[in-house]
Amino acid sequence: MSASAQLVASNASFSYGPRVVIRDASVTLAPGDRLGVVGPNGTGKTTFLRLLAGQLVPETGTIARQPATTTVGLVRQQLQDKSGDTVLSYATRTTGIGEIEAEFENAVGALAAATVGSDERYDRALQRYVDADVASFQDRLQRTLSYVGLNDMDLEAKTWSLSGGERTKLGLAALLLAQFDVLLLDEPTNDLDLRGLDLLEELIETDDRPMAIVSHDRVFLERVVTAVYAIDDHDHTGLRFNGGFAAWQEQRDITRRHHEEDYAAYVTKRADLTERARVQQQWSAQGVRKAKNDKSEADKFILAHRIATSEKVASKAKQTEKALERLERRGRVEAPWQPWELRLSFAAADRSGAEVASLFGAIVDRGSFRLGPIDASVAARDRIVITGDNGSGKTTLLNALLGEVPLSSGTHRLGPGVRVALMRQQRELLPAGVALSRAFADEAGLDDHEARSQLAKLGLGSEQIERSMVELSPGEQTRVALGLFAAKGSNLLVLDEPTNHLDLSAIEQLEAALAVFPHTVLLVTHDRRLLESVDVTRRWHMHAGRLDER
Repeated sequence: MSASAQLVASNASFSYGPRVVIRDASVTLAPGDRLGVVGPNGTGKTTFLRLLAGQLVPETGTIARQPATTTVGLVRQQLQDKSGDTVLSYATRTTGIGEIEAEFENAVGALAAATVGSDERYDRALQRYVDADVASFQDRLQRTLSYVGLNDMDLEAKTWSLSGGERTKLGLAALLLAQFDVLLLDEPTNDLDLRGLDLLEELIETDDRPMAIVSHDRVFLERVVTAVYAIDDHDHTGLRFNGGFAAWQEQRDITRRHHEEDYAAYVTKRADLTERARVQQQWSAQGVRKAKNDKSEADKFILAHRIATSEKVASKAKQTEKALERLERRGRVEAPWQPWELRLSFAAADRSGAEVASLFGAIVDRGSFRLGPIDASVAARDRIVITGDNGSGKTTLLNALLGEVPLSSGTHRLGPGVRVALMRQQRELLPAGVALSRAFADEAGLDDHEARSQLAKLGLGSEQIERSMVELSPGEQTRVALGLFAAKGSNLLVLDEPTNHLDLSAIEQLEAALAVFPHTVLLVTHDRRLLESVDVTRRWHMHAGRLDER
């Protein structure tokens, strides 16, 4: 890997049809840079990474690699596997090892054919082949898989056959082995457990390669990024802040507060000048008219003085008008941009009975995985956080509590009057092939106008609501799920990794909504800031299918 690799964007812009996504992006990624790319959902963060990676071509401006041989890898935490992929073929492709190996073989062929420049090409390819230690890749892959918790993983296993937890760990292993000169990470923390987060942070903090990272994990951003590139959802431009994430947040809040104060001062001054000019004009007009029409005053000098005094008032009115013109010309302050924000509150149904859900001696068998035996009960107004490594059985436990999976043995009970609102990791809440507006209305029990209004509050306009749920972005799907919870009354909220794909402001809204929800909550999350902020009554920890209450 090149120790001096850089990636330079100069006034790069990109649009999807008439919609501008990125405008005049100029930023340099140099060794040691860990650039956090932030902005609300839909502002073009992933598009920006794809531009940097060369997957998209800017309409204006340039993206330059320095030197030209610099390799750039866009890595997503969610597996982007292909039909027929094995663990080995997926890792070989996504780490860049396959590209290095293919270039080395092509360089050998060019050298054998004595093509022009083949000597230099072979030298570069050989050096990269040696630096990447391609020959030992399978052994290193096996060790790394064990390191992330996939012991004795069959490298020829098909990726489609892996569980959700196994897929997440494979994605992390591939990221740890990535051989690109520049790394672009798109939501790398999604679905990672706390151990995975620690491994990822260790990798990033000890790696000097240039990186750009899109993430909404606040603790992760605070720990790893050295600079922030904030994309504005109003004009689609970006601004780099050379400091950590917490410092950027503080500076952003200060800048926003100063803008609001400056705008308030400008509005007040403009109103004062406008009112002063109006009063002065009124006084002047009334004074001249009264003086000219006053027949009781015979002294023409006194009359002339009164008229002159009124005209001086008129002169002051003109001065005031000129001051107002100068203010508009030189001191105008634009109103602060008010971006769309998710305004979230969960509709609450009537309180359930004292017993919400329970398991007694419950065992669930899923292939080689066994959950239990488990004894657990959830009481009304419990607020339970469930933690544990990926694959430890957290989601299976939720499904067992709700009676959604058959028990191999033991019993399950869901209390009377319990109304469940369940957000799954897959967000499979609405049928595929049905327009979002229609499916949302049916599920929430709303008429078409009410459904469109609710979807608009979720930031989903006419373009999105004609698509089906599966055609939306992950962030949009998550907002729809939260919107359903807001529209439907429930007394048991079950949230499985709810912050995945939510932007920072939406996560804050979720925290606020959870704080005032009056009934029972079951929460599975690895979001460390959410874990800190939510007021919980009990903590459950899953390990290898067994439940430990802490």
